[in-house]
Amino acid sequence: MGYNFEATLKLTGKVKTSSREEAVSGEMSMDLMVDNDPDLEVHLKEGSGLPFAAELKKSIITHITACISQFINDLAEKAEKQKDKVEVRTDLNLYP
Repeated sequence: MGYNFEATLKLTGKVKTSSREEAVSGEMSMDLMVDNDPDLEVHLKEGSGLPFAAELKKSIITHITACISQFINDLAEKAEKQKDKVEVRTDLNLYP
């Protein structure tokens, strides 16, 4: 049995230079599975014709990956702290 997380994120934004502004939109799909490499893809609907579209896609993936990693690390830290709070009692005579 595998554990996985699938999501699609909508992307909207703007790329600004000193002389112009270009709309960017699209979506990022991800399929994260335990013990497998993540499957992350960015598809641009607007902005795909920009000369740096490939770098923009890589940047989006890098940023989202960092956010997810931080969330998982924070969650693991809180789980570890919670585990330390739980006391296991073995002296309960539940069975006669």
